[in-house]
Amino acid sequence: MSELGPVILPDCREEDYVALRGKLNDPGNLGATWQDFRNTLDLSEQGAWDEGRVVQRIYIDPEAFARWCDANSRTPNCAGVYRFARVIAGERHSKERD
Repeated sequence: MSELGPVILPDCREEDYVALRGKLNDPGNLGATWQDFRNTLDLSEQGAWDEGRVVQRIYIDPEAFARWCDANSRTPNCAGVYRFARVIAGERHSKERD
């Protein structure tokens, strides 16, 4: 059986949440409030831990996310937030291996 990699979850500070939602074309998919977002994140994290998975929370800066979407011709949506988190995690992993 192969070992699964970490579960990558995007995270956001409460004070940045409105700005992040403002960058998205589907803000309702991220949670109406920061607390809604955080509750979903916590449930996802707990589920991953329950499955024996390692979890990495990746802070998403709203401006960095918007720049990444522009630079990579990505749609600024909820799925993009998760994709951006995986990119950041991958970059960090590559730097740690160097």
